[in-house]
Amino acid sequence: MANPLFWDVFGDFLDEDLKSKLANSSLVHYSLDLDARILKLTMESNTYVSRETKLLLIESLKNTLKLETCHIDYKFESSAFCEEACKDIATELKLKNAAINGYIAEAKFSLEDNIV
Repeated sequence: MANPLFWDVFGDFLDEDLKSKLANSSLVHYSLDLDARILKLTMESNTYVSRETKLLLIESLKNTLKLETCHIDYKFESSAFCEEACKDIATELKLKNAAINGYIAEAKFSLEDNIV
């Protein structure tokens, strides 16, 4: 059985712009801890979903569903690899790994034939 599309389950809680950005996303696993108000989602997509869209989705779900926390993990097909994904990876590394900030603060990358 195929995984349900994200917006089939949570679409009523999203605006149209966010729905369109998540059109190819399906739910692999989700759980809700009602007492702690924590929603955990694992999703997959064949197109890249930006860090910015993921953060907007988290805030939208937290506000609409009155959650304390919302965790979203994405699994992307290799065809989703793109320049925007590289930028988001670098941003995450800078935010979560302060020890390497000096090494990548001014780093540049190029993407040619899916090679970074």
